Amino acid sequence: MIMEMIRAFMIITIAEMGDKTQLLAMTFATKYSTRKVLLGVGIGSMLNHGLAILFGTILARYIDLDYLQILGGVMFLVFGLWGLRVDDGDEDEVKEKYGPVLTVALAFFIGELGDKTQLAAMTISTYADFAAFVLAGTVLGMVFTSSLGIFVGVKIGDKVPEIYIKLVSSIVFLIFGFTKLYDSLPVEYVSWKYFGIGSAIVVAIAVYMSRQMLQNRHRESEYREVADELKSQNIQLRLAVENLCLGGECGNCQGSSCAVGFIKEVLDSEEMDDKRIEFHKKKFSEEELVEAISMTLYHYFKNIEKNLENRKLDLTKSALEKTVFGKVVEGKKDFADYMSYVKRLNSAAGIKVENRLKSLGLF
Repeated sequence: MIMEMIRAFMIITIAEMGDKTQLLAMTFATKYSTRKVLLGVGIGSMLNHGLAILFGTILARYIDLDYLQILGGVMFLVFGLWGLRVDDGDEDEVKEKYGPVLTVALAFFIGELGDKTQLAAMTISTYADFAAFVLAGTVLGMVFTSSLGIFVGVKIGDKVPEIYIKLVSSIVFLIFGFTKLYDSLPVEYVSWKYFGIGSAIVVAIAVYMSRQMLQNRHRESEYREVADELKSQNIQLRLAVENLCLGGECGNCQGSSCAVGFIKEVLDSEEMDDKRIEFHKKKFSEEELVEAISMTLYHYFKNIEKNLENRKLDLTKSALEKTVFGKVVEGKKDFADYMSYVKRLNSAAGIKVENRLKSLGLF
């Protein structure tokens, strides 16, 4: 039982590495708390994979096990090639009108319909004895890869390009497929005449699709690159602010009258006009404040270098400056000039922020 759950978990985890649903989880994390996003992922995946496993279990009753093993091998090859296709980027548009958890659940339910992970769940269930444990494994795999996607987006960013993760994932699936077919096909078909030529054709297709995917990566528009950069920044701002929030220690939540509430409202809002930075003072953790404003300033100065604009980041910077230094700092676009100014406002905090920014590689 446990081995079936672990196997399902591992297969779904490999299938989802670098997939669009990981990026979808990162996108939702810019608007909602990580907990709500992962809860939505779990609900949507459970419904989606539940249907697939139910169908796979029924299928296993009427088809010989040997044929199912061969079908499983073929499906793994399909998953490997599928992961190399060029995404059109338009599959994840879901209207947000049902609240955070239901919106995420609906997005993942629809986004996974007919996707390789749903088909993988169905394939696993055709030769499993405990369908419920397979479902638990696939759902845990989806939640794990989504949380990993959010973490990678925040902590690693562009250091590990998504395209290379997808390539490794596809190679692993192709190996699974070849191995399963080699073990399941009748002996007369496991020869160079059949298996060798068939494998060569699949590898040739995989190489061609890999080249197409790599070429497409280099043709990405500047708009897409900028959008991804800003999206990543907003994810990091959201998580930094979540760590800053005092939670129950506050008493009654004051919403946008609190610095944290104001920043959350900014990150959730589509309209950036008329945002007045006025809120009550609170005793936040000094360590978390330094971390939050340091991450914000890091992206602020990087955006100046790249000539990028992020209105949400600018408002977040202003709110944190007022909280840490007592006033909004305007017109300081040179790092040394900025640090010299804020250290005059609050020497201790300014030095800590400067040291943190230098540790992030900003000089």
